[in-house]
Amino acid sequence: GVAGFGGYRFYSERRANAAANMLASAKTSAECQRLISEYPSTPAGASAYLLVADAQKAEKKFSEAISTLQNFLNKHPKHELAGTARLAMAGNLEALGKVDEALTSYQRLATSEPRAYTAPVALYSQIRLLKEKNQIEEARRVCETIMTQYRESRFAAEAGRTVKDARVMGSTLSAAPFGQSRPSVCGVSGLPSMSMILLSLA
Repeated sequence: GVAGFGGYRFYSERRANAAANMLASAKTSAECQRLISEYPSTPAGASAYLLVADAQKAEKKFSEAISTLQNFLNKHPKHELAGTARLAMAGNLEALGKVDEALTSYQRLATSEPRAYTAPVALYSQIRLLKEKNQIEEARRVCETIMTQYRESRFAAEAGRTVKDARVMGSTLSAAPFGQSRPSVCGVSGLPSMSMILLSLA
C-alpha cells in the first residue's frame, strides 16, 4: 500500500544519500570498489564504477578497466554516460592492440547513437585504425562523414585538416587513439577523463 511505498522510498533515499556521502569522501580506487559493493544500484554507485575504470586505465590495467565498464553497463544500461563508457571500452581495446575489436566498437557506437555527442568522437577515433589496416579510402569517407554530418563538432575541422594535410604532404591519414594526445597535424588534445566528466555533471 501507500505506507509500504513510502517506507521503500525513504529507505532508497537514505541509501542514496549514504552512497553519495561515501563517494564524496572516497580518495582511492579501493574505497570506490567498496562503494560499488555496498551501494551498486545508487547514482553514486554508478559514478564509482566509472571512477574505478578511469583509475585502472591510468594504471594501464586496460583489461580490468574494460571489465569494470562492462559491469557498469550491465547494471546501468540507460545511464546518461553509457555511451561514454562504451567509447572508453573501445579506447581500452585499442590500447591493448585489439585493433579489429576497437574499430568494430567505434563503428557500432557511431551508428547506434548517431545523435549522441559520442558519435563524432567514435567516428574520428576510427581514422587511425583504418589507416593501420591500410583502408585509406574508408578513412577518407569517415572524415567526410564527420565534416558533413557533424559540421558543428570540433572534430569536423580536425577531420578536414587531416584530409588536407594528407593531400598536401602526400602522406596517409593520421589520427591518434581516443583519450590520447593527438599529433600536431590534428591538433586535438586528449578527451576528458571520466572523473572530469562526472565533476561537470555534479
